[in-house]
Amino acid sequence: MFTKLGNLINRHSGKVLISSIIFIIFAGWYGFGVFPKLSKGDLADRNSESSSVVSDVRANFSKGVAGVVVLFRAHDGQTVDSPEFKQEVNRLLDKVKPDITSAASYYSTGSKQFVSSDLKSTYAALVVPGTENQQVDKVAVLREALKSNVLDVSVGGQAAVNADVSKQINKDLSKAEAVSFSFLAILLVIVFRSAIAALLPLFLGGFAIVGAFFVTRLLTNFTTISQYSINIITLLGLGLAIDYSLFMVSRFREELHASRDASQAIKRTMETAGHTVFFSGLTVIASLLCLQVFPVDFLRSMSWGGAAAVFVALIAAMLVLPAILRLLGIRIDALSFGNARRNARAFKEGHTLKEQQSIWYKTGKLVMRFRWVSIVVSIFILLAAGLPFLSAHFSTPDYRGLPSGSESRLVSEKLMSDFNDTGAPIRMLYTTPDSITKPAQIAALYDFVQNIHRLPHVTGTSSIIDLHGAVSVRQYQAIYAMPNLRTQEELSQRVNGNTTLIDVKYKGNLDAPEIQQLVEQLRSLPTPSGVQVKTGGGPAILHDLLATLKHYIPYGLLALGTALFLLLFLLSRSFIIPLQAIVLSILSLGAAFGALVWVFQDGHWANVFDLTPTGSIDATMPVLIFAIAFGLSVDYSVFLYSRIKEQYDSNGGDNKDAVLTGLQKTGSIITSAAALLFVVVSAFATGRIPLMQQIGVGLALTVLIDAFIIRMVLVPALMSILGRANWWAPKIFRR
Repeated sequence: MFTKLGNLINRHSGKVLISSIIFIIFAGWYGFGVFPKLSKGDLADRNSESSSVVSDVRANFSKGVAGVVVLFRAHDGQTVDSPEFKQEVNRLLDKVKPDITSAASYYSTGSKQFVSSDLKSTYAALVVPGTENQQVDKVAVLREALKSNVLDVSVGGQAAVNADVSKQINKDLSKAEAVSFSFLAILLVIVFRSAIAALLPLFLGGFAIVGAFFVTRLLTNFTTISQYSINIITLLGLGLAIDYSLFMVSRFREELHASRDASQAIKRTMETAGHTVFFSGLTVIASLLCLQVFPVDFLRSMSWGGAAAVFVALIAAMLVLPAILRLLGIRIDALSFGNARRNARAFKEGHTLKEQQSIWYKTGKLVMRFRWVSIVVSIFILLAAGLPFLSAHFSTPDYRGLPSGSESRLVSEKLMSDFNDTGAPIRMLYTTPDSITKPAQIAALYDFVQNIHRLPHVTGTSSIIDLHGAVSVRQYQAIYAMPNLRTQEELSQRVNGNTTLIDVKYKGNLDAPEIQQLVEQLRSLPTPSGVQVKTGGGPAILHDLLATLKHYIPYGLLALGTALFLLLFLLSRSFIIPLQAIVLSILSLGAAFGALVWVFQDGHWANVFDLTPTGSIDATMPVLIFAIAFGLSVDYSVFLYSRIKEQYDSNGGDNKDAVLTGLQKTGSIITSAAALLFVVVSAFATGRIPLMQQIGVGLALTVLIDAFIIRMVLVPALMSILGRANWWAPKIFRR
């Protein structure tokens, strides 16, 4: 297959390159339209009870669910009861009526919950029509319309938080691309010692990113793709394109100097490096697609986006890059210096320079000599680094993920400090067999709400039982037996058919163990005969997400382990090599996860990353990082093991020579690739959204640990101990 592909490229390199240029122009025109189509919603499990509550409330209680909160405060210290204050608030709310479904405020309800403790601020809860994306798009319109010279006006709420996150992600993405491309350009010149060769990975990276945007936009027609996936697409597209370019270009130069024929060099490069890159790409794609096991749209969309980036990077490395190399030939070393220039001069003079033992060859000899010490020390360091992960606490992102000073974050902070509003109540849907206002149903609802109040950590409820200050079930039965205009309006907001809303307020953070236990207690409350109750809201969403991840993680690990074992077996024809690669990759990931907890949960170096420690890490991050980093880790395994296997097959089964030669040939490539990929992922870690920072830091640490400890210390030490057993497989699987 790879020989035929090499021959095809040798015959049609010009046509391949022209076709690629045409494709990338079209892909850019179509692919950059992906941004408006990305989902800006939450990270919940869409199949859970809590997500069902969100859907039902959005569909049936639009008048009672606010997506935008507008905070008003007077410039001159007036109170909310001042006529000027009231007049300006009502004027602004009237101005945005065409853009909203309804608005609730102190002046329309008389409720003191809309008044701050110092009486100088108030807020309005606006219901915005449309999908989550449409609500996000409406935020900019509302902010423009709500400008005032009389009051300080700030727009917040979940839709505004989503809008600010989207804006910050795009800003971070532009910054990361500018920083990474600048540093990569310099590092690639140093690595390749040739300006021409250094341009190829950058070209391929750009090709992969644009091509992945094209594929991702196609995917948005069939499935939900999260706005966060754009960062993963850029990170993996650029990072792996550089990795594959480095491996392919290095092998092409090696084969060109050995054969002195560009066509033969392309053919040999495709048979060796091309074969390796192909399996490498498949391992990363397989690792990412294993996220499809989880019924969480966020993880699935990151899976699709990442797989699209790797797929395009792989195609570019297998077709576009070899076509360019074939056309360049020896000109690949143009504008070179150092070893590259000496090799190019030797090529012209008709001889090759003798290869010197590299530092990785010498390090490998030292490690193999003290193999047990190397293994014990390395594993001890990795296990110690991973210890903080044992105390990991998981939550979901909230407004604190935005940079301090962001408008929607300030609104959320003010609601908590000035209005004692937690912002994420537990929301219950209470459905009766007949009309909710019948005396028997009111009595049953009254008892149910009283049972809620008796639970620990509950500070209050908001329902039709709490609206009039009545103190007995008889009073509520009388109120709803002959409703006046006010109660009719309240019922229209809190009742739909036979279903009513109950919001449960609590004391504490939604991710606190006692609040998570409160969700379970609410769900286990006895319900009246014929009544159905569903529990949702922020704490329940987190509770269901954690339960979903816990349930599906074993299936995800099984799918991931099986897929990567099979691919590595097909590459190495060994049962031991795949097991070794998987176990060592888990070690490096454990150390990276420990660092994530140490930084993002415990708050060490919080000032370096300019983040607000929340005492937790995002619940989906370990799963997502595990899939991506595991694929990248095995990616480096493929590079090293394939070269060792190639040498082992050619030297008659000398294991030590094969390992040392593999290190000699790939050590500098792997470490250079790791350093370059580290630059790429570190650029994303400089963003201002903690969720993306966690991905950047987790991947950056995994890449460094894997390249410098796993591949260069533990692999040669283990392979030295196992000897010929490294290549064991049952006879039925041997060639």
